[in-house]
Amino acid sequence: MESINSIFNLILEKITKYGESILFSLIAILIGIALIKFINKAIKKAFEKIDKRDSSSMPIITKFVKCLIYTLVILVILAKFNVSSAAILAVTSSALLTFGIALKDVLSNIAKGIQLLICRPFSTGDIIEINQTIGQVKKIQLIYTHLTTSDNRLILMPNSLITDSKITNYSKEPIRRLDMNFNIPNNISIKETKQIIYDIILSNNMILNSPPPTIHCKSDDTAPLILVQVWVNAENYENLQYSLSEEITLKLSETK
Repeated sequence: MESINSIFNLILEKITKYGESILFSLIAILIGIALIKFINKAIKKAFEKIDKRDSSSMPIITKFVKCLIYTLVILVILAKFNVSSAAILAVTSSALLTFGIALKDVLSNIAKGIQLLICRPFSTGDIIEINQTIGQVKKIQLIYTHLTTSDNRLILMPNSLITDSKITNYSKEPIRRLDMNFNIPNNISIKETKQIIYDIILSNNMILNSPPPTIHCKSDDTAPLILVQVWVNAENYENLQYSLSEEITLKLSETK
């Protein structure tokens, strides 16, 4: 009975001694959670006003805010329990050093991911080319950028590779120039070949009138070629590339 009383007294003593600090800690955690929800809601509203099409950086920012606030809450709680700031600093520095060495490559990708979100060389939905890989940007995350190819393959490209490579963005400009080469049929002249191609270009509503299309004859190692240059809206580029090539090729083959 005495042992039970002593245990009870010990518990009561600890509650009396640390009760205020425990209550303070619970309140700090609740305030932290409420603050995270409030800030993340404000971030979401800001993204909706600034850029409705691309919100790829929003999850990263909200996660960063969450980690930052939780870290501050933990530091406040430790200070309330009279843990010295020197000890907190020493433990934090040691943990960060160990963490940094162990996850050097991961942290490099995270830093590059943040760099991509700040510099914005491309956005979600853009068609880009990196290291001869062409795909549409689906997601930009801290470590990887998600691309889907034209045959619907998913490619996870490390952010460190992206920032260290040449980036070609095919969606940044509203219009693109399509360049195509065609052989000249043996039984017709260069002038007639150019006229056939020009008539096809005029009948295609995907080709823009400004800048105007151009048709030139250029020399090759074996035979002269007709170089066709037309301008098209970026979203119609691939469709025009296939349809125009097929139409011109079929029409020229009929003249043989």
